[in-house]
Amino acid sequence: MDRKFIRSIKSAGRTDGRQSRGSEEVTTNGGIVVAAIDFGTTNSGYAFSFKHEFGTDPLRIHVAQGQMNAKQPTCLLLTPKKALDSFGHEAKAKYLALSNEGKHEKWYFFWEFKMTLHQHKEIHGNYKLTAENGLKMDALTVFSLSIKYLKDHLLGMLKGSFSGVEEKDITWVITVPAIWNDSAKKFMRKAAEKAGIEKSCIEIALEPEAASIYCRQLPITRDPQTETGMTKFPAGTRYLILDCGGGTVDVTVHEVLEGNSLKELHSATGGNWGGTVVNKAFVSFVSHLVGPVVFQEFSSKFKSDYLEMLDEFENKKKMTKPDSMETVTIRIPIQLQDMFYKSANTSLNDQALKTKYKSKIKIVGDKIRIDAAVFKSFFDGAVADIIAHVRDLVDSLPRPVKAILMVGGFSESPVLQRAVKDAFQRKVDVITPVDASLCIMKGAVLFGHQPSKITERICRFTYGVAMVVPFVNGKHPESKKITVDGQNLCNDVFDKHVQAGQTVVTGETQKTCTYFPLSEKDQVYAVVVFKSTKPDPMFVDEPGCECVGFYMVERESGRRNDSVDVRISFGSSDIVVETIKRDGSVHKADFSMD
Repeated sequence: MDRKFIRSIKSAGRTDGRQSRGSEEVTTNGGIVVAAIDFGTTNSGYAFSFKHEFGTDPLRIHVAQGQMNAKQPTCLLLTPKKALDSFGHEAKAKYLALSNEGKHEKWYFFWEFKMTLHQHKEIHGNYKLTAENGLKMDALTVFSLSIKYLKDHLLGMLKGSFSGVEEKDITWVITVPAIWNDSAKKFMRKAAEKAGIEKSCIEIALEPEAASIYCRQLPITRDPQTETGMTKFPAGTRYLILDCGGGTVDVTVHEVLEGNSLKELHSATGGNWGGTVVNKAFVSFVSHLVGPVVFQEFSSKFKSDYLEMLDEFENKKKMTKPDSMETVTIRIPIQLQDMFYKSANTSLNDQALKTKYKSKIKIVGDKIRIDAAVFKSFFDGAVADIIAHVRDLVDSLPRPVKAILMVGGFSESPVLQRAVKDAFQRKVDVITPVDASLCIMKGAVLFGHQPSKITERICRFTYGVAMVVPFVNGKHPESKKITVDGQNLCNDVFDKHVQAGQTVVTGETQKTCTYFPLSEKDQVYAVVVFKSTKPDPMFVDEPGCECVGFYMVERESGRRNDSVDVRISFGSSDIVVETIKRDGSVHKADFSMD
């Protein structure tokens, strides 16, 4: 049997610096507290519980109280010297005050920046975010300072309320959308480390999985045989998690197994159809009304008025009922009206009469009154995409689901709830838990106590290792031929470890492969891991393939027969690579952003 040669670092190709941390072990600490940070597009917060509480009452989960509240807007304000000033409501209020006084030019204000990770295929170490005033800062710093604020706030509350609790006692869980790519997930882990959280204390939880774990604990189905008349889903129940957040929508399907664990029946899918899509539709509406040039000038020169207008829309968006026929009134700043008048030499109200909306909108003073049907049309794009995606998924399932569980902040919208019920209520139960916006955060706490609660997952991609094999004429393309130590070899071969759509068991490896150094001269070589959207890719540079990262291995004796066994675990939220050397030593590493 021909040997498989691992590619040396000199021929490893583009890796974008995603090297692992070598032989560091990735373990969960033995703390007494599990704390979850739910870092959302629109709002963020934290929750925690003690291990002894989890043992007696899993739903005894604490959230921030007082000024912090359970959730804060995901807004960050940094001083001109790039130091953390404030977060959430405080950050927004201070930035608005600075804007009103014309003192904001050198400050850094970021909001709704999480979606940048979803929009980029790969996140590099030098990736920059643009603040509201056009200033730029590296993304890792912005994310890490946000996490640090939430971490420090939680630590302050713990130390003020409980005696003797220290930072080393805490296991931290960071939530991420399930549809994010591996690069974005690793970026969030790196941001948590930079925020001061020890690597061994970090767990990554996928948002719909966290929500599913939490909902699994809730009595959400009727059972006359019980004292309360309600019970949890019994074993064998299949349900769909519809996680609608501010930025993304994640959809996955789970089955309840014996022993209260969960099995994924369909890998997470979705898109950027969250609540911010509704906000963008409103912004587009106003921009169309006054013209893009005037709107752009207004939003940059009068930042305070612009942000306050969006805040008011956000509040009205949450209150809108699907059956309401009442006109929706929103403040439209006088500065915007004045700018339009100077540009068009006509009032904004007169201009509105010339648009397709005509009698559907009216401007009185600093208020715009919008017909209920027009206002609800802002939801149309997001709602249509969500319904279409869920319908395609439900129709493709070999067996029906019992229920659709709606979680996430956008799921609290009455308009979205009605649309989902109208589309699917005849086939399945549509359930929105009372605290839908907190399901992910609370579920992440439960996940931290039992990371193996999801026992089986569906692999979204095909994963494998880049290798070099003996060149075979007529089988391998000439463009892949290389000569090493006098032997003709085929480069860039994709050695598959797991296939897209395959069921993987949490903590289990699917395949162990033995690889040899490419050359006797290679004292250090790389295990380079790739993923592909194809089920059976031949080469690692085909369309649909991308590098996940690489793991450096040192040779033991320098002889040609040095080899290393490689096994990859896919069942957890992170990819974990293990290498077993000839002396039997096992080294474990997850890919990071170094």
